[in-house]
Order: sequence, then structure tokens, then C-alpha cells
Amino acid sequence: MELIENKLIELNAKLQRLEGENQALKESITHFEKMFSNIDCVLFKYIRRPDGNYEYTFLSGKTSQNNGLTSDLVVGKTPDDLFDPPTSSYVKEQYKCAYEGETVHFELKYDNNIYDVTLIPLQINGLTVEVMGTGIDITEKKQMECEAETNRNKYTALFEEALDAILLFDDSGVPIEANPAASRLLGFTAEQLERAEHFAMLEPEMKRQLPLLLDKVKKAGILSGESKVIHKDGTIRNIEHVTKANILPNVHLTILRDITQRKKLEESLRKAETLHVIGELAAGIGHEIRNPMTSIKGFIQLMKEDSSNAEYYDVILNEFKRIETIISEFMVLSKPQAFQMTEEILQEIIQNTLVLLDVQARLKNIQIHLEVEEGFPTIICEKNQMQQVFIHFIKNGIEAMESGQNLWVRLKKGENSTVLIEIKDEGCGIPEEMLDKLGEPFYTTKEKGTGLGMMMIYKIIQNHKGSIEVKSKVNVGTIFKITLPI
Repeated sequence: MELIENKLIELNAKLQRLEGENQALKESITHFEKMFSNIDCVLFKYIRRPDGNYEYTFLSGKTSQNNGLTSDLVVGKTPDDLFDPPTSSYVKEQYKCAYEGETVHFELKYDNNIYDVTLIPLQINGLTVEVMGTGIDITEKKQMECEAETNRNKYTALFEEALDAILLFDDSGVPIEANPAASRLLGFTAEQLERAEHFAMLEPEMKRQLPLLLDKVKKAGILSGESKVIHKDGTIRNIEHVTKANILPNVHLTILRDITQRKKLEESLRKAETLHVIGELAAGIGHEIRNPMTSIKGFIQLMKEDSSNAEYYDVILNEFKRIETIISEFMVLSKPQAFQMTEEILQEIIQNTLVLLDVQARLKNIQIHLEVEEGFPTIICEKNQMQQVFIHFIKNGIEAMESGQNLWVRLKKGENSTVLIEIKDEGCGIPEEMLDKLGEPFYTTKEKGTGLGMMMIYKIIQNHKGSIEVKSKVNVGTIFKITLPI
């Protein structure tokens, strides 16, 4: 009896100890469940069933609660129960890799949320008995990345497709990045600009001024104005520029706009306005001067007959003839001249002009070359005025050259229903600073010139809806390009 009582006491003690351990286990489970439920992710486990499918055995995590995922919806279910067929197939491929012992990472979209999923196999003796998975909600991160990518694409498109040149450059002025418009403006590829190859095109004074300009930009924060840049082919482009300092640390932005054509248009308008003003003045002044001149000239001729100093009167009369020539040129500008526009063969007009100037060219031993493009069209023009234009340019070219040099006259088909007449000489050339003033009244490079002849030529071409372009280099020669509509 005593033995039984001792056994009962021992058994009771074991039961009490087991109850204590069970309570501790329950508390531990409660603690881990609470801990799992506060983890900021979806925490789940699954097993592989005998039929090869996968079954969820556990679900927890704070993200599960926030996204409406409960154990009732997940535990005991398979991927086929939760996902559409394509997604389920993809998920099961990942689950299979994890069951084969790999740690797997992939992204999964479920119920409008995107999760970064990690699968960790739980193994006993090298065999996977269960897989633990975590899913971190990256929906907001993905949205931010998508928005950032969209903005990046917008800014890239803006940078790449902008009509204005955009350059990002460092503190030394070397471009970090250049858009296609910058390449077109300067003639260098983006890679060449980033290697600062364009610095070789800068004039010494500009190279010297560059550090000062950069320092001025950094101090002012923003700087704008007009300037000139040199294209790779050596041509000078007029630009507007705006520069903003430190759009990023030690990175500065400049935007360049090519205003070369605008400047040419402004200059053409200025010359046209000058022509208009001169024309108005010419009508009155020409008549006022010519009338008394006629009287004075008549009296001088009478005096010459009775004078012993007839040679002096010859000089006076020659100067009067010169004044009359100037007034005649001046009067041409006073009003539109009546002329008949007809269809003409420009090559014939050029050839007739060369016949007229042949003697002068021979005297100076100047070789004149005429080149006509095949299929060169006829044009609508006033024949005499057009011949006057060619005489002017060819005669000037002959006078500007030394013995043995060459002059070319080229007739080509232009763009947009136009023709191009190019007159090129090997003469002394015209300084660059003087080119823009050609065609202005009383501006000339000749010792006894008036500038009115060139002004008349510009007016004739203007009346024919054409344009004149001049390129010249001192001691190399000059090219006049005349563009006329067909």
C-alpha cells in the first residue's frame, strides 16, 4: 500500500511538472505567435504533398493582417487555389526549386500588391521537410521606381529631342553630357565634346577668358546673353545662352540656341529699312542736286571755250560726270524701276557678260572658268538687271586679283525650286568684320567707290525674291552665292 502511495505521489509530481512545462510551452508559442504577427512581412510555410502539389501550413506577419490575408484564406490551400493558372505555374516552379534545397528569391504580384519573396528550405538529414517563406510588400517601392523611370524617360526624351543645345559641364568647363542638338551646333559628337576636343577650336582669347566666365557663373548663379561659337567646320554661329550653376554639386547646365539665321534676318531687315530710307531721300536730294548741276555744267562749258586753262575745265567736267554717275545710281534706289520679267536662260546671260569683260580679264591675265550643272533650269528674271549683277561681281573679282589667278562662275540647281549662282575669286579677300556691312550705302572697300553699286545689286536681287551670301578669307579669296527662285 505504501508502494502504491509513493508511486501516486511520484506520478502527481510528474503531472505537475508536465503541466508547468506545457504552460511554459503554451506561453512560448504565444510569444512566438505574437512575435511573428508583428514582423513587417508575410510569413508562411508550405509542404509538398504526395500528389506533388504544395500546401500552405502556416501564415503570420503584420503585412498579412494589413493586406487582408488570414490563415483561413491561406492555410490548407494550394497555389492553384490562390493564383490564376499562369501565376500558379510560376509559383510552383519556384517552390520546387526551394524543395530541392535552394534558397529562392522572386517577385510575386497578388491582389494588386507586389511582394519580394524569399524561400528557405528546412531540412532534416539533408531532406527538405518544409519550406519557410517571407514576402515583403514592395508595392510602394515599385510605384516609386515606376514613377522615377517615367520621369527619367521624360527628362531623357526632353534632353535628347530638345531643339536647343544642352550641355552639362564640370568646374573646368569640360562637358559631362551633351545632347544631339549640341553636337549639331558645334559639329562634334557627344563623345568628342566630353573629351573636350572642341577646346581646340576656341580662339586664344576665349581660352583665356573661360576660367573667368566659369567663375562668374558660379558667383552669379545664373548667367545669360549672346555670344558666338565656332563650328567644327570653322563657321561662326551666333547663339543665345543661359547658364545655371550647380544644378547638381559641381555640375552646371548651359542651354545654347542658334540665332544665326535670326541675326541674318535682322540684318536683312535693317538693310531693307536702310534702302527704304535712302530711297526716300534719293528722290528729293537727287532732283535738288541735279538741277543746279546742269546749270553749272552748262556755264563751265561756255567758259571753257574762252579760257586758256582748258585742261582745268576738263578736270572739272570729268568730276561733274562722276557726280552725275553717283546721282544716277542714287536715283535708282528712289523708287521701284519698271521692268519686264521674262523666262531667261541664265547661262546665256553669263556668257554674254563674260564676253563684255573678256578684254579686262585678258589684260590682267585672269582665267575665267564657267561650270554649268547638267539640267540647269531657266529662271524668270529681268535680263538687263541680272546682267548688271553679274558684271558687278565678276568685274570686282577681276579687280581684286593679281595676274595669273582664276575666277570661277558655277551654275547649280538649288533646293526648294531655286538656282544657285556661285562666283569665286582668288583675290585679296574681305576682312570678316566687314562682311556684314556689304550692301550698306557709302560702305566700300575701294578707294574711289561709293558703296551704292553693291547696294543696287542687293536691291535687284531683293526685287527678284533672291538672296546673297558672302564668304571670304583674307589673302585667299571671296565667294558670292546668289540664290534665285525658278
